[in-house]
Amino acid sequence: MENVLFTYGAAAGSCRKVDYLDRESEISKTEAEELPDYSPEGELRIKRELLKKLP
Repeated sequence: MENVLFTYGAAAGSCRKVDYLDRESEISKTEAEELPDYSPEGELRIKRELLKKLP
């Protein structure tokens, strides 16, 4: 399940990307805008994204 990424943080310099293994790194605001949001309320959406990546 490569490239299953989400983003959180809104202020410049605080945008982060995180994968399904909870590995995270800093990213630009532009890159963050291209990824789906990662939030506690979005668990169902995150599961759907993961299922799309399964073979």
